[in-house]
Amino acid sequence: MNTLHDLRTTLGREAAGFDDTERHGRADAVRQRVRVVRRRRASAVAAAAAVVATGGVYSATPGRSTRPGR
Repeated sequence: MNTLHDLRTTLGREAAGFDDTERHGRADAVRQRVRVVRRRRASAVAAAAAVVATGGVYSATPGRSTRPGR
């Protein structure tokens, strides 16, 4: 196997004799993992936005002293 075409030909020939009975289950598992990752990313973005918004409100509050005890 010296080229990508040779590799594809060899893999295609080997795969022709292989019966993949769990192909659909694997695809569903991959989709589920993608959903979990997207949900985690969305949660992280929402948490970061909440921290930034809280910091912005806190820094914009008038009459706040920057020195402790005052």
